[in-house]
Amino acid sequence: MAALRTGIRFTFGAKPQREPAAIVLSGACTDPIAIRFKSAHPSKVRCFLLPSATSAWTMAIETDERAAAVLEFYLIGTADRVVLERSVRVSAGASIQLSTLFLNGGKTSVNDRASIMGEGGTLRSETLGVLSGEDSVEAVQTVRHAAPRSVSDLVNSLVASDASQIVFDVTGAIQKGNAGSRCKQQNRGVLLGEKASIEVSPKLLIDEYDVEAGHGCAIGRINADELFYLSSRGLDPMTAKRLVVSGYTAPYVQRIDDPALRRLVETTLLSKIGGAS
Repeated sequence: MAALRTGIRFTFGAKPQREPAAIVLSGACTDPIAIRFKSAHPSKVRCFLLPSATSAWTMAIETDERAAAVLEFYLIGTADRVVLERSVRVSAGASIQLSTLFLNGGKTSVNDRASIMGEGGTLRSETLGVLSGEDSVEAVQTVRHAAPRSVSDLVNSLVASDASQIVFDVTGAIQKGNAGSRCKQQNRGVLLGEKASIEVSPKLLIDEYDVEAGHGCAIGRINADELFYLSSRGLDPMTAKRLVVSGYTAPYVQRIDDPALRRLVETTLLSKIGGAS
């Protein structure tokens, strides 16, 4: 585990891991943070972002050829404003899986730019955002396919309660000459407050014929019939609402194999949706 307040370079994959590595970033970091994954051994890294009053982080993430990596981000805490910028470069035959949990309070701005530079490179990004009060998240996600037979899969699950606001701008681009590539997006959101708002703008920019591309977007309030069914089985309205929301949160929580970390995430989630109107 490394606790940092200044920029630094991390390299993983040169040696085998017995357990996931951890990076803890507290406050603001003025210098870019570089994370590199080598191909010798699969890597798993957890990055904890603990904001102060105003925090900003800039990260450059890259893989060597045929590297395999899992990189998890946990943004937990309260700050007036948080800015997170991440650039990802995926090399030939490499596979990287990003998992991001936005469980913080305040205003958050995110700019994610990913480029799949090598043939057969794969990027999977899963994001869970749970907001309450007057919290807000504005995120821009861009994936550029710059190699044949490259794969990207973006999944965003968003929950907004009270008067919180979520805006996601999601773009996937396959450049000409990169046949056999696949670019997919899934965006879904649930509103738990009358003043809550979720806006998602999915876009595909395709300049090649022999590819597979698609996006889906489903946002709405909890179905009244679902709540009625659960209530008829003896659940009170709040418990029923939490059960429905767990369909969004459970896939992320269940993958956390560290008991203490899972309890922290579950407690934070409960505090955010516990009083949702």
